[in-house]
Amino acid sequence: MAQEPFQVYAADHARLAMAVVAGLRAGDGDGPREPGLAEQLVASCQGSDTAIGVGGAWAPLVLGNGDLWRYDQAVGIWRRIPSHDVRREVMRLSSVAVTVTKTGKAAPLIITSALMEAVVKMVEVMAERVDFDEARPGIACANGFVDLTGDAVVLRKPRADDYARHVAGWTYEAAAPAPRWDAFLADVWQGAKDAVERQRFLECFLGACLAGQAWHHARAVILLGDGANGKSVLCDVVAGMFPPGSVCSVAPHAMAERFRATSLVGAKLNLVADMPVGELKESGSLKQIVAGDPIEIEKKFKDSFVFRPTCGHIFSTNRLPMATDHSRGFLRRWVVLKFGRNFEGSGINREQLVRSIAAETPAIVARCAEAYMRARGYVIPPSSEEEMDEWRLDNDQVLAFLDEHYERIPPPHTDDEHFPETIRAIYGLYRPWAINHGHRPCQIRTLSRRVGEIVPWKRTDQGRVFALRFSKRS
Repeated sequence: MAQEPFQVYAADHARLAMAVVAGLRAGDGDGPREPGLAEQLVASCQGSDTAIGVGGAWAPLVLGNGDLWRYDQAVGIWRRIPSHDVRREVMRLSSVAVTVTKTGKAAPLIITSALMEAVVKMVEVMAERVDFDEARPGIACANGFVDLTGDAVVLRKPRADDYARHVAGWTYEAAAPAPRWDAFLADVWQGAKDAVERQRFLECFLGACLAGQAWHHARAVILLGDGANGKSVLCDVVAGMFPPGSVCSVAPHAMAERFRATSLVGAKLNLVADMPVGELKESGSLKQIVAGDPIEIEKKFKDSFVFRPTCGHIFSTNRLPMATDHSRGFLRRWVVLKFGRNFEGSGINREQLVRSIAAETPAIVARCAEAYMRARGYVIPPSSEEEMDEWRLDNDQVLAFLDEHYERIPPPHTDDEHFPETIRAIYGLYRPWAINHGHRPCQIRTLSRRVGEIVPWKRTDQGRVFALRFSKRS
């Protein structure tokens, strides 16, 4: 085969990379030659067994979330093409291609670093742009695509426009029983008044994660309890429900770090089996990520891009962390599932228990998918609200002070008598209380703002007054 401006003797597997070289080749400074040659060769490319030509019949490359992808028709998912695979293909040109000089003589095609980067960039420019954040709700598995877009679960053949990037090894089995799963959850939540509500919430939440829809509900789950209580078993079972490569582990404390959020790209579940208990000093990134707000992130040595985090979040911990954010926007993100039993010394073989429950994975997945399809939302267990109330008091010294010293006056708040307490009187009690409890007292202006976020208030000649009365308990 002979083409100008260079001659190539190569198999089809290298033609796409060589076409990009032909389209960008700058020669010795005269600029690109034959700008249409790249497109002609791309159109004639018929696939290969290499990274650039994954999977049989030729399919176009696409660019999404900062990476190149190619659709694998045999499996029904999009596979990422690492940039080093593109570079490896270009390096093959040094042994199979020659270039024609100005004098008409043939010379070896030298792959310089500048040419290498130009090739990689050109491949990205020629690729079609796609938005993987708009992937169809569903799960790619061994026997098809579980479509969760309609009113009922549908198992069908996968399509490229599903934009699935991971495939599970299990087969979908609708309405199959999961007795070990049920028995395990009943055991760990034995004695809890809302044990049934906890299981229903958990299954609905996992169904939303599997469907890639958890971000719509903007909730993160905390598994709370001391060791040997079933949390780690649940984490292992849940991780096995998801397709390989779709589970990441980014702690809330790390979400603001420069490159850590890139792990969330393409993930369906962010599972942290041992969340740090250090203070959560920065919550802005956490709130954005849990709510699925578009964020700009950067992969190392690549341009930044904007993506929408769509995964659900499960954080396992022995105790709830301290947090400096006391806003409703932060607190309403959480659902706490308490694990109060202790199985230490029970003789239970943990690994065997995980394997026995994991054997029901197809049935558990079907249960979760169908639970989410029925509910399309979460019903929060009452015990979670109780745990959150305790967490608020532990985190918020102002709320703890008010709870100890004052009673809130119920509405309607129409007369002056409904606002009997001035901020100066409140501060006079608060400052010594904070010091005695080992807190650093805040300034009176900060206290006024914080109390105003908790109870109704109005402005008078005495400053702010609040709908509070001194408690008889104190």
